[in-house]
Amino acid sequence: MLALPKTSDDFTSEWLNAALRTNNHLWPYSVLTCEASDIDTPGQTAEIARLCLTFDDPQCPLPRQMIAKYTSRNPLVTGLINNFGQHRSADAL
Repeated sequence: MLALPKTSDDFTSEWLNAALRTNNHLWPYSVLTCEASDIDTPGQTAEIARLCLTFDDPQCPLPRQMIAKYTSRNPLVTGLINNFGQHRSADAL
């Protein structure tokens, strides 16, 4: 199973290639580079990163910029999530 990113630095081209190929979203293309940067305003229960991507073929139909969510770094938020039985899931991949 693919490990979920814990920081924006974990959104690498290798990780995106693996994640996007899970359901054939990327095939037959590849992500060459991924520049991830945290967005200053976090979500309610997650951190948000902007991903700027380059692909091996300009014909790749996927967007060159994506928004990604990963688990909050705020211990109060993660405590609430755990308390209410919410959990980390890769089902959307």
